[in-house]
Amino acid sequence: MGRLWGMMLIGSLLLSACGLQRQTAAALVHLPPPPLSASFAPEPGPTAFEPDFCLPVLLTPLPIPPPPIPERQPASDSIYYNLPLPPLPRYPVAQDTQSLAAYLDFLAAFYEEQGIRYRSAPLTDCSGLMHRIFRNLQEACPSLDFPSPATARSSRALARWYYDRGQLSIIHHAADSSHLIRPGALLFFGRNGRRFRSPDIGQLCHSRGIQHIGLVVSVDYDADGTVAAYTLLHAPRPGQSISRVNRYRTNPKAPHLPAYGNWGQQWVAVAHLISEPPPDLP
Repeated sequence: MGRLWGMMLIGSLLLSACGLQRQTAAALVHLPPPPLSASFAPEPGPTAFEPDFCLPVLLTPLPIPPPPIPERQPASDSIYYNLPLPPLPRYPVAQDTQSLAAYLDFLAAFYEEQGIRYRSAPLTDCSGLMHRIFRNLQEACPSLDFPSPATARSSRALARWYYDRGQLSIIHHAADSSHLIRPGALLFFGRNGRRFRSPDIGQLCHSRGIQHIGLVVSVDYDADGTVAAYTLLHAPRPGQSISRVNRYRTNPKAPHLPAYGNWGQQWVAVAHLISEPPPDLP
C-alpha cells in the first residue's frame, strides 16, 4: 500500500511540473521583443524603417581610398614598329651579295652593341628581330616588300607569308640545298630533336613545326664552292642577347646534329630578303 501511495505522489508532481512548463512557454510567447542594439539597427535608406526604440547612432564616414595606380603596360609590337628608327647610315641595297652582306654586317654589329636580350622589349624574340631588320632594310631600300607584325608576327606566320607568295623553299635534304644559303637568307628551324623526313607547309606551320628563325649575314665556302659554314644573326633564347654565331656547318662535329641546323634544330625552310639570286653566287 505504501508503494502505491508513493507512485501516486510522484505522478502528481510530474503533472504539476508539465503544467508549469506550459505556462512558462505561453508567457514567453507573449513577451515583447527586446530592444534592438545599435549594432543590429537597420541601415537608413530611402525605404528603411527606423523603429522608435532604436537609439540614435553617429556614423563616421570611412575615408575614400585613392584610385589604384594602373600598372605600366609595355609597348605593344605595333606601337614599337611605328616608332622612328634610330639614325643609321644609308647603305645602298642593290641586287648583289656584296652590298647586301655589307649592310647586314653593319646591322648585326649595331644590334650586338645594343645588348638587347631576348624578349626584354617588344620585337626582341627571334621573329621580332626579323621585323626590326625588315624595317631597317625598307628604310634603306623602300622598293623591298616585307611583312609587318600585324600580318605575320611569329616565325611560322613568316614562313606562311613567304610561302603564299611563292618565295619559301621547303628543305627536304639539307646537305643538297646549300646553294640556298647566302647573305640575306632567312632560315627556319624545327623543334629541337625532331626530324622531318618530307615536311610540307601544313606541318611546318603547325605549333609543333617551325620553332626558330635567323638571318644569314655571311657565308664561308670550301674549294668546290659549297657552303662550308655560315654566320647566323638571331635572338637565341630567353636571357641571351641578339648575336652572330658562326658554327653552322655541313657536317657538324656531333654526328647526331642535322646538317646546317641550329644545334639540334633541323633546317626546314628558307626565304630570302632579296628574292632573285644574285649573279655572283659561286
